[in-house]
Amino acid sequence: MKQFLLIVYCSFFVFNISFSQSKKEIEKRIENTKKEIELTSKLIKETEQSKKQSYSKLELISRKIELRKEFISDMSIQITILNTQLLNTQNQVSSLSKEISNIKAEYAKIVYYEYINRNAYDRLMFILSSDNFNQAYKRLKYLQFYTEYRRFQVAQIISKTKQLNQIIASYNSTITEKATVVQSKQKETESLADEQNQKSKEISVLESRQKELKDDLQKKILIAEKLKNEIARIIAEEQRKLAEQRRQAALAAAAKKAADAKKVADAKKAAIAKQTAAKANATKPGIVNKTTSIPTPIIEKPVISSPTPIEEANTEDIILTGKFSDNIGKLPWPSSNGVITQPFGEHPHPMFPSIKITNNGIDITCSKNTQARAVYEGEVTKIIIIPGANSAVLVRHGNYITVYSNLVNVLVKQGQKVKMKQVIGTIFNDEETDKTTMNFQIWKETTKLDPQKCLLR
Repeated sequence: MKQFLLIVYCSFFVFNISFSQSKKEIEKRIENTKKEIELTSKLIKETEQSKKQSYSKLELISRKIELRKEFISDMSIQITILNTQLLNTQNQVSSLSKEISNIKAEYAKIVYYEYINRNAYDRLMFILSSDNFNQAYKRLKYLQFYTEYRRFQVAQIISKTKQLNQIIASYNSTITEKATVVQSKQKETESLADEQNQKSKEISVLESRQKELKDDLQKKILIAEKLKNEIARIIAEEQRKLAEQRRQAALAAAAKKAADAKKVADAKKAAIAKQTAAKANATKPGIVNKTTSIPTPIIEKPVISSPTPIEEANTEDIILTGKFSDNIGKLPWPSSNGVITQPFGEHPHPMFPSIKITNNGIDITCSKNTQARAVYEGEVTKIIIIPGANSAVLVRHGNYITVYSNLVNVLVKQGQKVKMKQVIGTIFNDEETDKTTMNFQIWKETTKLDPQKCLLR
């Protein structure tokens, strides 16, 4: 029975810990989404100051709607968690109330018994009427235990009643919290409807300039494709160079090993030849009785040379690769602020659904004059300048490469070592649309990764 109660208690304790952790995770996610919505609203206001209508505002409104949906979904999860918490608390109240009732019932029996036997003479006679001293001692201890147990029950009733009051207070607090969340969810749902109407109105406004915007989009797609192909070509070339470095390092290591083995073999042969010659001289006539010492063969140990620069570079790549991969999902953002306005992979354009856009990274829209920063320590391997797309900086982190596109005022140069969060340039601001957007990519060798899954949210 004790083992069963222990298992129940441990299960309840583990449930409370996991429950508390999941609630904290949801609350943290809600807070982060709220901040992102606020930043998106700020960016929308900035685009409204632009004289030229563009789909930049539409992208931000679309992103805001996505965030709002996430926000409402997380609130629904939070309400479910609170309902579970209320049910759990109700069970605790019921169980504790029952326990207090049982203790009170036992205490009432004891009080009633003591009331009947309240006469001190009766207690004394109960002890003196014992058959022997041992029985009298046991009766005395019994009466003492009865008195102590009554006091213990009083303490239990007080303690558990206090505990029950605390649980009831927690229950009432949870009810208030749930009511607040439900009210907030209702407001967020209304805001979502307003934003969807705002999106419809924005699409209606832009449709009057559909041909102009579509032509502009096609030009931007061509520039983006040119940049994308150039980045892919450079990364493929970088990977080829890295593979060649590794091949050369392997050949150098194999050649060194073969040279060391040959040196040992030659030394061994020379020692054996010297030993054979000494034996031959010792058996010549006239010097048979002469004691000749045969020298012990000395085999020279090969000198271990220090690693070549290629081997050192390869070791550094391996270390950086390990460190970078260990931080996947925890990498800092490549900008101090911003929201993702275009996700990774293929997706339809918000204004022209028939046009599919393939993004090798993510587009991060930021406030004006925001600076791009390295997400991890590494080395600048290339800086590309594409007309219409400004500058792109490639930073190698072992087998990984991060790409920061649409930059101006680049502050780093090729071959330079950079640290985590080091500023590498300023994100370009389009004065016509008042949009500040950076394209950020992460590659592992020649494989494209989704940066959103790699960054810390």
